[in-house]
Amino acid sequence: MNDVSLFHGPNAGYVLELYEQYQRDPQSVDPETRAFFEQWTPEQPTDTAVAPPPLEHAVKRSPLDVTHTVSAARLIRYIRELGHLAARIDPLGSEPPGDPGLAPEIHDVTEADLAALPAEIVRGPLVEGAGNALEAITRLREVYSGTVGYETDHIQNYEERAWIREAIESRRFFENFDAERKRDLLQRLTEVEVFERFLHQTFVGQKRFSIEGTDMLVPMLDTIIRNAATAGTREVVMG
Repeated sequence: MNDVSLFHGPNAGYVLELYEQYQRDPQSVDPETRAFFEQWTPEQPTDTAVAPPPLEHAVKRSPLDVTHTVSAARLIRYIRELGHLAARIDPLGSEPPGDPGLAPEIHDVTEADLAALPAEIVRGPLVEGAGNALEAITRLREVYSGTVGYETDHIQNYEERAWIREAIESRRFFENFDAERKRDLLQRLTEVEVFERFLHQTFVGQKRFSIEGTDMLVPMLDTIIRNAATAGTREVVMG
């Protein structure tokens, strides 16, 4: 596992460059890559004929396993960073733009290869109960490329980015609405859109702040105020 010859062609140079970056600053690489490098070091050239003693508990892996692990780590990173490009957020059903890097074949790995890898390489809440990496990655796609898109890669602070990704993947703030609640939300959003158009047509040329793009804040505020009232709040001031 610690022999750089396990990687071939451009992969070897890429992995060594990434490993050097990891040595300078472990936090500069994503968690999956960091976890891999914590257990992997490239073989160093020796000046003498004396070989270092073998590690007593060294884990032997085939070149294929290591290559597939690195490929899977790249795929996992792409899903977390660019999965939102494949999210189905258009209610009319148009195809999302996607990204080539979200496909396993771009990383020279197949579903069969992923099924042979442990789920733990994905890391995070979605690993629990997954039988292998393929199952965990399928869950990861459902989260990042489902009907909600999450774009988090612009968050520069690692701890903040890790916190929000954990919240996303654990579905900590996710609610499974029943059909009636969904209709109520649609009705409220329709009211917001109609009122927005009314203001636009009634006050032509007047300076105002549009709610377009943030219309979901209205039902969110409804929920906050409703919960505040339930908790005993008697007055809410906005402005």
